[in-house]
Amino acid sequence: MRVRRCELVLILLMAVASPPDSLDPGGWVFSQRAVFAAEALCTPGGDSWVGAGDRLMELSETLELESGRIGASLTVTARDADSSEIFLRSGGVEAGWPGTPWIGAGVSRSLRAPFVPGLRDPLIEHGWVDIDSVSSIHGRLGGLLGTTLDFTEHFLPGADTICVFEASSPWLGFGSFGYTRIWSAGADSAFDLDTYEARVDLRMIEPWIVLARSGSGADSTALVVEGAGYSPLGWGGGRLELVPVFTWAGDSIEVPGKAFPPGRTTVGLDAVVRPLTSALSGMAGCRYDPADPGAARGRASVDLVSEGGFHHSLLATGIGGRSWQCSLESVLHAGRTSMGGGLELMQDSVRITGTAGYSPLPGVHALLDISASPEAGGGALPQPACSLGVAYCRQGARALIVLERSGGVTTVGASLCAVFP
Repeated sequence: MRVRRCELVLILLMAVASPPDSLDPGGWVFSQRAVFAAEALCTPGGDSWVGAGDRLMELSETLELESGRIGASLTVTARDADSSEIFLRSGGVEAGWPGTPWIGAGVSRSLRAPFVPGLRDPLIEHGWVDIDSVSSIHGRLGGLLGTTLDFTEHFLPGADTICVFEASSPWLGFGSFGYTRIWSAGADSAFDLDTYEARVDLRMIEPWIVLARSGSGADSTALVVEGAGYSPLGWGGGRLELVPVFTWAGDSIEVPGKAFPPGRTTVGLDAVVRPLTSALSGMAGCRYDPADPGAARGRASVDLVSEGGFHHSLLATGIGGRSWQCSLESVLHAGRTSMGGGLELMQDSVRITGTAGYSPLPGVHALLDISASPEAGGGALPQPACSLGVAYCRQGARALIVLERSGGVTTVGASLCAVFP
């Protein structure tokens, strides 16, 4: 936690949950839980320890009612920060057709947000719109060979709406298929995206294919292909898997996610070591763009735990690219103590790190991290950065205090969380 000033952060989080109470013999179950949170930011030695903008207190009460295929929840929050307010944080009602999980409908507030998954990266990210400002209605229909149809309409501030239609098929022994369409219309935006997804089992390899289209032309289309499951080498302790990757995106494709950059073609290969009985895992991958060979990059990581208690880890990113970074660390774990060190390399700097940990009691752990660059420049002494943290976690209570020193600024942080059943 780094801020401009030396700040003390105090977070108090207490949750009170009562066991479900039966309202009547008909099967209705009522439950409630309360959460209280308080946060304060202060500067020891300053003119004012706590300002209006440096504190936060919240009390949330959640009520739930459930019976069979019908469920309802409501969360109300009282907040005191820059100003005091009471508001509806979230709520919703879900109803399903008796005897089947395939048919149902619901309405909710701040519980659902538009999202479209991809392979490695989502096509539509969870944080694309603020979930606290979204009201939704949704329905589900299915049951034929496991196929489901889902429709959700999200209402955003400013009279904007986002609609999501999803159709998915089950695994039928040779593959699974899905289709998603998401579109928005309103005073300030217009967006339309069709996504087709397929997974095919070819025994030796299982290709995953995602085709996205945000317009009618070829330049508004993107294709992502990954081949999983191909393992040319195996041994008693693990196996090696090779995953070919291909991505092509038109210049006009628009998706609020990071699945692919518009106007780029990328081919790549990942090699993954999956452990079975040994404590060794790792991966290496490379990406190449035929239109920009200078942007080729690679990535590799290895983790090994020895019988003597050493944990060795290696991570290298941006290999062969314009910017790269490599870190190597070895930590010895022996009983209640741990200690180790590492080295961080970048194209223009080197940094040495050291760590030490101790657990005096069950649930209590202290960790010290120190790092410094041996070349400070101008004959100045290296300015190390260090942090000392002590954590406690036992029987529903968690506490943490952290002291950090970096760039001549000292930061103290503390947090406490207690759960009462």
